Amino acid sequence: MNTDLLDKLIIGVTSAIISGAVAVFISTWIYKKNETRKTKLEVFRKLMGHRNDIHSKEFAESLNSSIL
Repeated sequence: MNTDLLDKLIIGVTSAIISGAVAVFISTWIYKKNETRKTKLEVFRKLMGHRNDIHSKEFAESLNSSIL
């Protein structure tokens, strides 16, 4: 095989592997960020939905499920 062709093949395979790993890392990071935001919004909705009766069971459950 030609050395130039082998170099191009190695560069192509290496870049494909690195770009795939970076894409997986970024998509995992975005997914975790969105899940955290969704959980916070859910707790906020529960708190605001039961804010008129702070002695209710649902309000206490939403306070207990809040993430610090």
